[in-house]
Amino acid sequence: MIQIADNLKALRKQKGLTQEELAGFIGVSFQAISKWERDEGYPDITTLPALANFFGLTIDELLGINTLKDNPCDRVFNRVHEYIANEDYAEAVKLLRETVKGFPNDDGLWSELALALALSYEAHSRLEDATEAVMLAERVLTYSQSEKIKGTTRAGLCLLLNLMGSHEKAFELSKTLPHDREGRESIQAALKGDNNLTLRTIVLGE
Repeated sequence: MIQIADNLKALRKQKGLTQEELAGFIGVSFQAISKWERDEGYPDITTLPALANFFGLTIDELLGINTLKDNPCDRVFNRVHEYIANEDYAEAVKLLRETVKGFPNDDGLWSELALALALSYEAHSRLEDATEAVMLAERVLTYSQSEKIKGTTRAGLCLLLNLMGSHEKAFELSKTLPHDREGRESIQAALKGDNNLTLRTIVLGE
């Protein structure tokens, strides 16, 4: 997620500058600096290099994009799983929607959003949640290069389709799963009600 508001405020204060003084160095109005620090807008692309150079940072560092170098979304996944564990699916979906705006190429985020929407459908029976979850899951299955992500997404989609009443489609999809914990046999047993594998189990790894 872009974190320029907090970063800019902290960097300015570290240098002992007022908003007016920083604005003078960068060549913008102090109202612009104030707006950016309130997270009500972002500097335009021609201003970002000047800001980054002024503070001796890269643009990524200024935006906060590299603050999670090991895995940019680890903290997000942890928070999402906390929400899901507490059955707060609306907050999980909200956080994931915000995060994918900053990381639109992260298949794991899209998969997690599909699963969170599926859980929301399971809890609240909102058809729009199920419809979007199916669409996102199918997109992940089409474009992701990660077999692990695709496997989890496919397993979740099987259970979702079954919840939606598409039992035959769910069973046919289950035949494409590998033989592992969330694989063919486990999912097919879950579709028949013969084990306790659920969407929550898949998301939280319980």
